Amino acid sequence: MALPHKPGDHALLWNDETLRAPENFGLSAEWASEDAVGEIPDRYRAHVLGTNLSPALRWSTLPAGTVELALVVQDPDTPMAGAATHLVATIDVAHRDRLEDGALTKGSSPSGVVLGKGGIKLGWAGPMPPKGHGPHRYVFQAFAMQKPLDLRTGFRLAELRDALAQGVLGRAQLIGTYESR
Repeated sequence: MALPHKPGDHALLWNDETLRAPENFGLSAEWASEDAVGEIPDRYRAHVLGTNLSPALRWSTLPAGTVELALVVQDPDTPMAGAATHLVATIDVAHRDRLEDGALTKGSSPSGVVLGKGGIKLGWAGPMPPKGHGPHRYVFQAFAMQKPLDLRTGFRLAELRDALAQGVLGRAQLIGTYESR
């Protein structure tokens, strides 16, 4: 039985016309190359078959006035009607220029990080594409904000989208790939 088609990039929050802003800062991970693309290591895979540890991330050269980042990870290659959301979070950047491994995992997030609920769980839900469906892209999307979003733990993607509509200073993207074999 063939799996349904993939929703594609148009389903990503990144492509929401109301959230357009310059791509003016960097987002990186140790597993990604300089062009911000890389294969996600198995240790970040979902908890059913892996540790479900969120990856360390670093950002650089944030736009002047940035006080908070909104971070969303989505898979536009899922066999669902829309992109699968693997993470929604906000990060107070006043005293932080990076997140260590596990910082976006439920129960271990540091001060200044608020975890939302993606499609299936609070915090990071690592890659676990269907076997035989080919490689999936996990698009890490960061949005720089000049005002705190004031979202509470457990917020959803729709709430984040509404909060981001107040104005995005800049954005950055990182793409990880993963394939179940």
